[in-house]
Amino acid sequence: MEEENHARQFEFASKLPNVIAQAAVDAEAADELLARVQAFDARMRTDTPAPADAFRAVINMERSLARYHMNSIGVFTDPNLQKLFEAMMAADKQHVHALLDALDRLAPPPTIH
Repeated sequence: MEEENHARQFEFASKLPNVIAQAAVDAEAADELLARVQAFDARMRTDTPAPADAFRAVINMERSLARYHMNSIGVFTDPNLQKLFEAMMAADKQHVHALLDALDRLAPPPTIH
């Protein structure tokens, strides 16, 4: 749902006249990432992993999506819209940290004695 919300934000921004000063979106990279997400979704539905393995896989995917967002934020003419997208990037980082915390609770790293 979070990624769908990001998509709606990008779609909204793309419809505003003269709001994007410089686009940084690479359509080929977006298509490649979309294919990876769809393949990931299909794999998770057919080969249900153990919970800790599922968290690790989702964390890796979330990191990929966050890197993509950071590299495709673009430059906006409206400073408030720029702040909105920067907040979206911060939310990506918080999401990864929340997933890492959940993984630590589910499967704490082994302690070294």
